[in-house]
Amino acid sequence: MPNFLATAFLICLLAVLSLTLIWGKDSNLQPIAVVIVLQIAYSTLAGIVFYIMTTLIPQQTKKLKFNLFVQNSVAHINILVNDLFRSFAKEEEINNISSSFYNQNNLKRLSDSVDGKKPLRIVNTVTVYPNPYEATIDTMKSIEEKAERLIGLSDILSIDTIGTLGNLLSACLTIKKACEFSRQKEFKYLSLNLCEIYMITTILSRQIKQDFKFRKLYHHINLRNRNQPEEKEHFETFF
Repeated sequence: MPNFLATAFLICLLAVLSLTLIWGKDSNLQPIAVVIVLQIAYSTLAGIVFYIMTTLIPQQTKKLKFNLFVQNSVAHINILVNDLFRSFAKEEEINNISSSFYNQNNLKRLSDSVDGKKPLRIVNTVTVYPNPYEATIDTMKSIEEKAERLIGLSDILSIDTIGTLGNLLSACLTIKKACEFSRQKEFKYLSLNLCEIYMITTILSRQIKQDFKFRKLYHHINLRNRNQPEEKEHFETFF
């Protein structure tokens, strides 16, 4: 439940309890101001309960069902971006990657060093592209596909997350158009745009972790299933 809603519920509940204890339940014996406050409190409590039953519980249930899909989609987006930058690096750099590999300056350096006329193989795959432009376009299309599917779940995402997905789609489109209309030997004119993609995906991962906090719940489901295996549901056996 959102904090402001929980606060409003508690305030109204306390108002009802305290005023009822002081003035009793008979409205004929209560001052007009007390009657008005109680009516507002009762209406607010009823509205909050109605919202919880008709909106909040179905929304949280949907978030629970789509938790793994969303988490995996964002993880795959990050892998696509990371693998693209790793493909720009030399073999010795790939074999000795540290946390400093993904800082902004190093990512820009890697992009600046790419030869736009040479073939490029994406790491961890057998795919060899005729040039880095084709590899980048293919990566952007894959990212767009996953981002669009996530936007389709906008009713269970925060406004900030939806905004970040919009920024990601816009950045992907910019890079795709630049790659389609220019095939220069110098690839570094795309460096800042590619670094922006990495920054956006990092922000997206952080926001998704805030939107979906079900790890403990899944842990309890696992414990329950171990203790009572006969109650296992098919989809839960994979957690």
